[in-house]
Amino acid sequence: MRNTAVSLVVALAVLLGGAGPGGSVAEAAALSSAKVVIVVGATHGATATYRTRADAAYAEAIKHSSNVIRVYSPNATWGNVRAALQGASVVIYMGHGNGFPSPYRTTPWPLSQNGFGLNSAAGQGDYNTQYYGEQYIASEIRLAPNAVVLLHHLCYAAGNSEPGHGEPTVTVARQRADNYAAGFLAAGAGAVIADGYMGPTHYLNALFTTDQTINELWRAAPNANGNTFSFASVRTPGQTVQMDPETPTSGFLRAVTGQLGLRASQVTGATPPPPPPPDPASFTVPGNASVAVEGAGVYDNPALAPDPATGLAPATLARDARVRLLAQPNTAGPAAFQVAAHDGSAAGFMALADLAPGDSTAPVISNLSTGSGAFSPNGDGRQDTLTVSANLSEPAWWRVRHWRDGALVWSGSGTGSAVAATWGGFQSGVRVPDGTYRWTLETRDDWGNTGAPRSGDVIVDTVAPALSALSLPAAGTLISPNGDGRYDSLAVTSTASEPGSLQLTVHSAAGVVVRTVTAAATSGAASLSWDGKSSSGAVVPEGTYTARFAALDKAGNVGPAVDRRVDVVTFLSHVESSVNRFYPQDADRFAASTMLSFRVARPATVTWRITKLDGTPVLTLQDRGSLAAGAYGFAWNGLDQAGLWVPTGMYVSAVQATDGVFTITQKTWVEVDAFTIRTTDATPARGQTVVITTLSSEPLAAAPLLHVTQPGLATWAVRMTPVSGLTWKATITFRPSDAGQAILRVSALDADGRWQRSYQYQPLE
Repeated sequence: MRNTAVSLVVALAVLLGGAGPGGSVAEAAALSSAKVVIVVGATHGATATYRTRADAAYAEAIKHSSNVIRVYSPNATWGNVRAALQGASVVIYMGHGNGFPSPYRTTPWPLSQNGFGLNSAAGQGDYNTQYYGEQYIASEIRLAPNAVVLLHHLCYAAGNSEPGHGEPTVTVARQRADNYAAGFLAAGAGAVIADGYMGPTHYLNALFTTDQTINELWRAAPNANGNTFSFASVRTPGQTVQMDPETPTSGFLRAVTGQLGLRASQVTGATPPPPPPPDPASFTVPGNASVAVEGAGVYDNPALAPDPATGLAPATLARDARVRLLAQPNTAGPAAFQVAAHDGSAAGFMALADLAPGDSTAPVISNLSTGSGAFSPNGDGRQDTLTVSANLSEPAWWRVRHWRDGALVWSGSGTGSAVAATWGGFQSGVRVPDGTYRWTLETRDDWGNTGAPRSGDVIVDTVAPALSALSLPAAGTLISPNGDGRYDSLAVTSTASEPGSLQLTVHSAAGVVVRTVTAAATSGAASLSWDGKSSSGAVVPEGTYTARFAALDKAGNVGPAVDRRVDVVTFLSHVESSVNRFYPQDADRFAASTMLSFRVARPATVTWRITKLDGTPVLTLQDRGSLAAGAYGFAWNGLDQAGLWVPTGMYVSAVQATDGVFTITQKTWVEVDAFTIRTTDATPARGQTVVITTLSSEPLAAAPLLHVTQPGLATWAVRMTPVSGLTWKATITFRPSDAGQAILRVSALDADGRWQRSYQYQPLE
């Protein structure tokens, strides 16, 4: 019987170790709203490298936060950075550092030291560095409470010198680290971490997935040297500076300053990991227990009878040894359990009085995520890896494995209450082929309780998507973002060869990116718009821009770009009509004219015509006339160039203006008729019910009549009912008739008793 119990324990362990594919699809994880801002300063020839490293930090940050902002050179001006940093919980900066003590100054200079090296002007490359020191940061930035600032690859920030300069003394290094943190702490930061070489991924992951203190996560960094010392901050009284040089007196590349006891959950608002569950108050069978007395007996029988030859139990277990409760025999003897020791050293029966209840609850998995569920391990720095992440209800051992057609291709494991298993898409050093892979997540706590395995699919995809059906003409388009509600934005639709997103980057004539817009393309189709503004929120200067479109798939692959010319011209605006419709032909006092108008912001040569919808001119108001800046209007009474009434219908007020550099044409439409007639279906069928709505140009004496003439039938009529103001409606069902063209006629007496009518010819299927 003892051997049987031991074999059961071993079988459980084997089952856990050999779990294969299967199970349910993963649930999505909720992202934090904590603001993360990543800044890359103007760092001359190193800037491109820093942008790549910053993109890697961005890829990690978006796994945890829905509010991640990037401000990179050549557009990392003080104005852009200052605006982005307000309310940030995590700040990452890569770029030049300028600190004190310095070989260039004998006294501190807070205007340029202990801060950022940014662009002096946007869009002018990576070599126009201007330093904004601690005074700017302390006075103009307000970070979120308990924010953490991560400074990477800077000179001075961790106590280090510039490349090629000698090692600082311990005294100088201490001063540099203390000084560099001061401005950020004054801006509201809870801690400032400076790391000369390592990137921010470790710190980001720890801040969002653990509840370690700043001290704990800093000491746990992969590049920790073990030469830690600390001292009270001189610059920021009440704060602590801690340094970890490569040797006790040199290699000052790691420092942290601030509230070292601050917890990650206080920085990001993440839920702290749960503590281990307490031992339960009662036994669970099957379940776990611990030995409550030293030398507790393990017997061969449920009656707990000792060995006749020795008078003792055949085996004993030490206090606190853990056992698995397999059954509780139903006997008239002493209360006992059938047990097997966790370590396999004994199996049999033990007295209930010798045992204490143990944790018998398996870990519960929550916030399970695989990001987008796809990645592209092609080394381009975009989604080259895929991370399976989750939270556990208690600290536990976990293992994530990836499979292809039932064969294991990768495995990763760890312990703790947060799961983070990152696969780079390689098997035995060789990149795996594109396709669908199964992942599994197994958990087991310290008591051996095995959680329900979870699984799902991820996709390895290294093929870039193709973009098609872009709605912008190849010859280019024009927008006029001047706030008049006309042509103010660029609206675009397109189709990609696979789901993902559509990205628009707008480039100035100098090639500088002024705005990036992204829209989801869940089924391959996507639409987005650009409002003519830069990333700072201001309308871009007038000029010619390149709108560059590219499709991105869920794996991070970017397809070939498609460029379109966009002219931004704003000096012509408010091309308007005072009414949408008017009816001058009856020569009464109602709806006799409309005021057509426009504005030019600077002197321009203007051609202004009223035309039919097909462009045929009916009245020319300006023909290449030179106009000063200002507003212009014309009260049109419906007469054409010959002084005759124009036929009823739609007309266009078209204004073309040129300032010698740009030429812009804008239009507005106005209807000349007694009634506008609309149907809920443009191509109704016989027997179909539709709603007919009419809008009157003039006030009416009574409700209008709707007359319907169908092919082969006598005309029939219904009285329309009021909706509001000059709007009326009627619901009709077209009668059985021949197919062809129906005629809808609306007629009524105006408020002065004059009869008026309008017609609409309606295709009828």
